[in-house]
Amino acid sequence: MERLNIPAFYQFRLGNLEIIALSDGTVKIPTDKIMLFAQSGETEALLHAAFAKTDYEASINSFLVKLGEKLIIIDTGAGDLMGPGSGHLLESLNAAGYTSEDIDVVLLTHIHGDHSGGLVIDGQLAFPNATLYVNQNDFDYWLSEEQMNRVKPERQKSFRNAMAKVGPWADAGKVKTFTKDEELFPGLFSWAQPGHTLGHTYFVITSGSEKLVVCADIVHVAPIQLANPEIAITLDVDPEAAVIKRKEVLKIAADERFWLAANHISFPGFGHVIKAGAGYQWVSADYSTG
Repeated sequence: MERLNIPAFYQFRLGNLEIIALSDGTVKIPTDKIMLFAQSGETEALLHAAFAKTDYEASINSFLVKLGEKLIIIDTGAGDLMGPGSGHLLESLNAAGYTSEDIDVVLLTHIHGDHSGGLVIDGQLAFPNATLYVNQNDFDYWLSEEQMNRVKPERQKSFRNAMAKVGPWADAGKVKTFTKDEELFPGLFSWAQPGHTLGHTYFVITSGSEKLVVCADIVHVAPIQLANPEIAITLDVDPEAAVIKRKEVLKIAADERFWLAANHISFPGFGHVIKAGAGYQWVSADYSTG
């Protein structure tokens, strides 16, 4: 029987807060087919320099935040949408000492299958006691049959997944939307970053003088898109806007030296970015048993 190397959880201290990275597994990204705006041979060269393969294996990370009396999970992994390498979020949550019933709030960075697929499992809401928060622009776009019918058939799957995974939460009256940058909970703010999707959102968490930004899909393939932030991916709804936002935030993060929690950088996804030539380099948080 094949055994998967699925890490479970990793605890990270931000000031007085505990933030736990939860592994949903990994998904392979065929970089030779879906990267945009790269020069001929550029992506291959960047992957080779980073000892990475063309079918790059990206982590799918979610983050659990204990905020006062609230237990908040940011993104829910792929669920049953992307094969056996992913869909392990609930296992990781249980390994960290929690159950799906413990979750009070689910925050979505955006409605793509690898972030919202775990909302519904076997036809049931995976977090039955939680309220789901999502950017209004994403909600309106991905749950619209009119919008779905405007795109090519091969792109309609994302809409159907959204309807299947987010729709039941809306039907149950358990969705709250936000439309601007705001403090959703004490010390936790939404930060709109449209481009990858219309409602693509980062979440900023503060504790004392410490700050961490859950940066969603700022990159999908770190060795490529950090080294050259101008390279986009076909998964972007608006690739040009996604590039602009990536460059803006990477510069701010390097200048201000705050923590990042990245959904698709190798688990657990905590680290910083520093300037490196025309691009950036990822500096992982030191491993700690504390």
